[in-house]
Amino acid sequence: MRRAVRTLILLMVLLIPTQALAARPLTRPQVLLWDNGTPPELRRALGAYADSAAKGDPQARLDAGEALNFLASSYERDGMPDSAIVHYRRAVALRGDRLERLAFSDLLLARGNPESVREARGVIADELGQALGEPPLALAHLYARYAWALARGGQPDSALGAATDWALPLSREPQWAKRFAGLALDADRADLAWRLALPAAVRSRGTDVAAMDLLRRSATTGGPTMDAAGVVAREVARRDTNDARARQAIGARRLIVRTVDRFPLTVTFIAGRSTPRPRVALLIAQPSDTLAAFDSLVVQLVRAGVAVAILDPRGVRGSVAAAAPGTDAAIGHERAWLDLTARDARETLDALVRLRLVDPARAMVGATGSVVLAAARAAELDPRFAAVLLIAPAPAAVDRGALRASLARSQARLFVQVAPEDVETMLLADRLAESLPIQQTRVADTGQAGRSAAIFRADPKAVGRVLSWWKDVPLRRPATPPARPRRGSTKRPTTNVARSVHRPT
Repeated sequence: MRRAVRTLILLMVLLIPTQALAARPLTRPQVLLWDNGTPPELRRALGAYADSAAKGDPQARLDAGEALNFLASSYERDGMPDSAIVHYRRAVALRGDRLERLAFSDLLLARGNPESVREARGVIADELGQALGEPPLALAHLYARYAWALARGGQPDSALGAATDWALPLSREPQWAKRFAGLALDADRADLAWRLALPAAVRSRGTDVAAMDLLRRSATTGGPTMDAAGVVAREVARRDTNDARARQAIGARRLIVRTVDRFPLTVTFIAGRSTPRPRVALLIAQPSDTLAAFDSLVVQLVRAGVAVAILDPRGVRGSVAAAAPGTDAAIGHERAWLDLTARDARETLDALVRLRLVDPARAMVGATGSVVLAAARAAELDPRFAAVLLIAPAPAAVDRGALRASLARSQARLFVQVAPEDVETMLLADRLAESLPIQQTRVADTGQAGRSAAIFRADPKAVGRVLSWWKDVPLRRPATPPARPRRGSTKRPTTNVARSVHRPT
């Protein structure tokens, strides 16, 4: 019976006409996201539209609110919180969508002065008044901000009560784990503070200064003193043992790539079967991925003689250091983090070539979900990446135009793999294909369920389609250097931007 129900649901999804999905009209702010390829261009366009539409009818004002939300998000992701607050405030006044209210309150609470805390508390209280009967996770996000606001207002006991009653599911995220641990310490709950801070400290391999400080403070507050550093070291060793077993199961080994700024990147490397220096597929894993999600994709690529390198970006899983001890290290400058991840992918390819593990000719760079812009930027930076594989792409809304523009500049061949249950991803893939030359892009879906790289588990033909496509991808070459000026000429040579970008650091 259950199998019949699942089959019926799948058939209903598959029978939705693709043209109907792709034809869903975009609002004017959503069109601007696609049309503008750089953050400054996008912010100018969104600001101009919002100023004009805010004077129109009710629907126009809602669209203006959407534009202001995108505008604020762009500022926030580029490390300009004051500008983001200004535009989130206008967006909340015009539209008041929950996501922009949460983002607005986060920035106000991070600012921390009494006026900002009062304003944030009002925004959160208004949202809580409309949230009766909502799912636990939605309520957790609201009560986490409410607890943060209470703590900022000098009410640690009430803050801890709000957090423990409703918001503790968010403690899996390092920023909330550390905030809740701080609340617990302020409320004289050292035992709870220890339990909350320990996972963040272990995930950072002891490099998260804030998490380690919370552990030490909770270890010496009442009761027997705990050896915080020793406990973390033992837990890290246990995790390393489990990770080694997971790699061994797919024939992989762990490599540490030191970047030019000495950051230690963790790369899971699997050599191509029966090939001394094979082609390589370098895959950038998003923070929510696990190594297990890549198992089917890896096994099939390796059987075809392809080497696979799975890169953990900075702050994710094994790639941690004091400069990026966890996923929260990128909050507030996500665009810079994605650009840095693209450069790290290029340096990873350099390292694999130096070790004579792979042949860089016609290499493929791929990424999953939220980090697909990094793969596109890597191909733009390095012409050795002839092919780009985007798996269930889900870039931030304000990065859609940058993704399109980056792929257009590199002209690298693009393969987009999607699954039918994720309608938004299918729409994004279709619009991306429509905006690029037809010979550059291929979009493939599968009739089987799956998320992220696990899409390839259920469909045995999916990897074969990628391999067949990749086989015909042409080599890319660096741009031609500028001609040297003739002797005696006063004309300065034109700077070749592509050449300077492609040059390895």
